[in-house]
Amino acid sequence: MKKLLTVLLMLMISVCLFAGGSSEENSGEEKGGSYLMGTGSATGNYYNFGSVLAQVVNTHTNTNLTVTSTGGSVENARLLGSAENEFAMIQTDVTNYAYTGTEQFKGKPVKGFSAITAAYPEMVQIVVQRKAELNLYLI
Repeated sequence: MKKLLTVLLMLMISVCLFAGGSSEENSGEEKGGSYLMGTGSATGNYYNFGSVLAQVVNTHTNTNLTVTSTGGSVENARLLGSAENEFAMIQTDVTNYAYTGTEQFKGKPVKGFSAITAAYPEMVQIVVQRKAELNLYLI
């Protein structure tokens, strides 16, 4: 079921992003092009997700989306900002840092981009060593 939902999501994103609309003005031809998308490490989840997304886009549209292996979200935001990549997979917090010019982007905000969609919810596990002395509060 999870795979089916992922494929459906990618197909929906593909159609929305890359399928050119036909009209009388453009004689019904589909618009396309070649684009680069920064993902993450070649062994990571973002690269794998991006690769499958590119396969769907390339199969169902007149577009060539090429996935590039990168150092991750920070590098992807910088590549997007310098127009070296047209698309990027970027974690939400890093997107905020890039846009506001904070954290890794202090004084050098990345502007002129828009979020397209959330790809999937990212579950995070926060762990500590057993010997850590913590007071836990439940809200």
